[in-house]
Formats: sequence, structure tokens, C-alpha cells
Amino acid sequence: EDIDGIFAFIYFLDGKWHLSDGWSCDLPKFSVPFETSNPHPNKSKIVSGISFSDFFWELWEILGNRLPKSQDRCHMFQVESVKLRHLVNRSRDRIVWIGSRDVGNFAEISRDEIGRDENWEMLPEIRWKFQGSVPTLKDLIFQVEFPGRLPENPFNLKGMMLIDYRGNRACVTNSAWVSISLGTAWDRVGQMNWRGELDMNRACYIVRTHTEKLFLSHFPEWKETLENLSREFSEMIFKMKSTWFNLKNFDGKIFAEEAKKNWFFFLLFLLKKESVASPSEFYATCPSKEFQLSWSNFRNQK
Repeated sequence: EDIDGIFAFIYFLDGKWHLSDGWSCDLPKFSVPFETSNPHPNKSKIVSGISFSDFFWELWEILGNRLPKSQDRCHMFQVESVKLRHLVNRSRDRIVWIGSRDVGNFAEISRDEIGRDENWEMLPEIRWKFQGSVPTLKDLIFQVEFPGRLPENPFNLKGMMLIDYRGNRACVTNSAWVSISLGTAWDRVGQMNWRGELDMNRACYIVRTHTEKLFLSHFPEWKETLENLSREFSEMIFKMKSTWFNLKNFDGKIFAEEAKKNWFFFLLFLLKKESVASPSEFYATCPSKEFQLSWSNFRNQK
């Protein structure tokens, strides 16, 4: 099962274990807001004040997980919680092991070996044995999607993860889950329609959370729209990063005076205080209204 959670990676460096979430290589202090389970994009609430790093390690300890025995491996998990934005109904928080690799040669560590060495939760496997020739990945995806293994109800199952004997992975995601999760499953009057429509607010959400590939794999008809938005968004982020790079070594009054010359001065102050790791991370988690204001200012400056 491809569970409805956040990917997390732990690795050992400079005498301690570090956590990465795919956005940042190291997460010692940067806060990632938690959202309620309500998937409607106009009704989600954000509960801030705790970093994803703090949440992960606190949950790790509560679950009684031991730190890895070997310091030469990188481990991947999915974190599932009622405190995180989710669609699939769950009754408990958990950290589920997904895979491990040797950091020296990048070789996949077998599930059986991890099961012997560590005390982490693992999801049940469905093992397929094939008669004759081994099917292609396309054949496997067809078998997973169409004989009823993926239910239409996205609140029961997000999707399945296919893994071959080398450790290569491919996620097959429920199209209805994708549509609801990314906010395209409501029409203009708020009625559920899982194919829905893509307005500017929802398209921007997909771009700023970097989920274009996932969305387009199910709804390719929006390719041109999302590619154009993605190009604009990259221009905005590049402008912010370039300005921050030029100002970050200034202190006090000089920094404040130079920062205020830019319409995104508030973000420069957040970066200076180390309240956020990067412009990309900030816009991936900020409220929609805040992003729309920045988006409007950026377009007016062009």
C-alpha cells in the first residue's frame, strides 16, 4: 500500500542522525504547518507552532522505534498522522518503513534484513509470481488499477507501490485521490465531481507544491496550463533566491533598508530570522490567500 502520508528520510552524518522530508536535506528547526483532514482547498485550517522534525522524532520515541543499528544506511519512511492533511481514514499515528539503501554503493537493503535488524513497522506485501515471461511495468500497473484492487473510494486507499527485486519502485495512485487531494474535485458551486475543473487557485496550488507530474499523469489535458504556470513560478522563486543571496550577509539597518526595496521583503526577513528554509518551502506550505497576494505582486512587477 502507498499510504497517505509524508515521506521522511533519515541518514547519519557528523556524529548524529538527520531528517529530510524531500524539501530540505536537514530539518533541525524549520516549521512545516499541519493541516486538518478536510480536503476542500477553501476550508483547510493550518495549525502551526511545531516543526515536522519535532513531530517526527517525538512520534518516533512514542512508537518505541530504535535508531538504526548501522550508520552506513539511509532509510525512507512514510509518516501518517491525523494531524497531517490526509484523505484516507486512519485512527492512529504511525511511521512506516518503505526502503533502505547503503550510502556507500546505493545498493538496496532487503526487507528481510531490515526486518531482522530493526523494530520498525512494515506494511504487508502482496507477492506476485509469474508464469512464463515477466510482465512489463505497464502490465503490472494495469493489473493493479483495473481488477478492482484500487477502489473508487479514495477515502479507503490512496494507491499501491510496486517494487521489483532490485528495489525499483513505481506508485500507482487512485485518480480520485489525486483529484480530491489537489483540490480539483469541486466545481464552482462546491459540488463533488472527481474530474472537476482546474481554476487558477487550484492550478497554482499544484505548481507551488511541485505535484505537476502526479496530476498530469492522471489529467494530461492540463499540461500546457501547468507548464506555463510552472515557468512563471520558477521565475518568481529565482528572483527571490537571487535577492536573498545578495543580501544575506548584510546585518541590521543595512539589511532592512535593502530588503524593503523589494515587494517580497517580508520573506527576506523570514529567511534572515531562519523562520523558513527557502522561498520554495514557504510557498509550498503557506495559506492560499498569502500565495495569491505574492503571485499578484510578482505579475504586476513584470
